[in-house]
Amino acid sequence: MDRGQILVTKSADDHLWIKGTAQQPDHFIVTHGEGLLVIKNEDSTANDFLEIKIPAGIILDIKAFDVNIDLVELDGNSTIRNTAGNITMMDTIGETYLWAGRGDIIITRGEGQAVVIGEHGALTVSGFSGSVLMTTIMGHIQFTGIENNSGDILLEVDHGSVQAVLPDKTNYQIAVDSASGDVVCLGGDLQRTITGCTGSTGDGVGILRIRTVSGRIEFQILP
Repeated sequence: MDRGQILVTKSADDHLWIKGTAQQPDHFIVTHGEGLLVIKNEDSTANDFLEIKIPAGIILDIKAFDVNIDLVELDGNSTIRNTAGNITMMDTIGETYLWAGRGDIIITRGEGQAVVIGEHGALTVSGFSGSVLMTTIMGHIQFTGIENNSGDILLEVDHGSVQAVLPDKTNYQIAVDSASGDVVCLGGDLQRTITGCTGSTGDGVGILRIRTVSGRIEFQILP
């Protein structure tokens, strides 16, 4: 799908529901085979709306160009690629891979494993329980951790900036460094190093690592 909006939510039953609003009745092409349903929109000029409700456990795979994609309360694995549009994900469970070239990505709450990859847009994750990988080239990363989490966290930027906040009631070995950017570390028992800081929270079973090439890092441990 090239342009428009896609909303994906969890179905209240075991059925898959599809509803769309298109400028032309033949904009959406639906094909299916054994265990697979494919929905295409091949009109690059259209600005259509597609709503999908899927049962728990269904694998979701979306490829789009300039589409705003909202994922709400899903229970299953998802792969989303969106070149210029934004992606938002809220209260989802499962393994998720999100990629946006120029758009922003926002994850609010949820649990599982999240891989968030960008190039120029802003990447934001808050209230997510589990492991998180966030990486971008020029964009900004903002991460807010939650209490009692120990899933590994890697935040990596080439030339953009990072702002990260972690509660002290977590369990991490912490390493923060930048090759040439400014690094600000506050709170906890963080110790300064030549390129950043190190420290730990709780029993340190998880790993939190923040790295930039030239971008500024602001990292804080909150009581």
